[in-house]
Amino acid sequence: MEDPKTYLDRKNRMNQRYLFISYAHDDVNLVYPVLKELYDKGINFWYDVRLKVGDTWDESVAEQLQLLNCKGIVFFLSETSVKSNAVYEEMKMVKTIRETIPSFVIIPVFIGIKDYASLMDIYVKEKQFERMAVLNDILDYGKKLYIPLDDKVVGNIFETASSAYVTEENFIELGNDNFLQLQNIEETAKGLFLRLGQYYLDDKEEKKDIRWKLFCKVDYLYYLVSEYCLDFEPYNSAHKLESIIYRDLKRYNYVQSVSLINEKDIEKYSKKIGPTLPTNFAESIRAQQLKVFWVADEEDRDKLYLYNSNNKKINIDYNFKALTINAGIRLVLCINSKKIAEE
Repeated sequence: MEDPKTYLDRKNRMNQRYLFISYAHDDVNLVYPVLKELYDKGINFWYDVRLKVGDTWDESVAEQLQLLNCKGIVFFLSETSVKSNAVYEEMKMVKTIRETIPSFVIIPVFIGIKDYASLMDIYVKEKQFERMAVLNDILDYGKKLYIPLDDKVVGNIFETASSAYVTEENFIELGNDNFLQLQNIEETAKGLFLRLGQYYLDDKEEKKDIRWKLFCKVDYLYYLVSEYCLDFEPYNSAHKLESIIYRDLKRYNYVQSVSLINEKDIEKYSKKIGPTLPTNFAESIRAQQLKVFWVADEEDRDKLYLYNSNNKKINIDYNFKALTINAGIRLVLCINSKKIAEE
């Protein structure tokens, strides 16, 4: 069987983050097909392609697990891996990593094991009590979370791994662009953020910085979305806030526009944009229990649609202009990087 590719094989790799793959060599016929599909879906991972029968521990493998860009691990657990010295060494290392990096993602995949109780039975049968204790420490036995190796395993791993931001779609290649010269840029596991402008808090006297998340780059234009819902307004006032924010930001030569988020952006960049989070102020003035948000039509910006907080369109046949409903406002900031140097 041909060895699956790793993130190091991606010629135009933008994201340096990756998952470590832990498995026993005897399980390659089941593990490798999964890895090939994960690679094709854009998940970045590393595994020891030199692993042979006997699972000899290699210090060079340990280095890959300890690098800062390693954001998590997938354990393929089976009756064979229970007895694997290499898998056990990786578990001990993960336990140490978790003590200093609680966000380190751990994804257990069960091969031919029904549930956690069955896995524990295997450890007891093999009298691997120390290994069982380490496993319980790192997998949070009380929650009993695991992924079975079935026809949904690739999708389930992909969804779980999204919290580690190890896919190629999580990153936008910036190069040495002027954009990086802006002040108040913050790089996090969730992406690149810029603090620019302010919005009012509950009392409409105190203000808070607006945090914009980069979700798209087209040539020299950068598109960022407000991390939070900044206000709740009825249909006829949905564009009011964009005018207020733009008047404040146009003093920066590089600010091209501020506009209500549109349908094309939501449909094409939903994962990069992320869910709509309400601020305390926006939540305090929301008139109804239903959390919905205005999204503009791509061609006709005066035509609006309702979306839920997970960026899903609400398909209802209503005249929204006639509805007495306040929906959330989330804005998109466009920056012209060519003009940044002029500031």
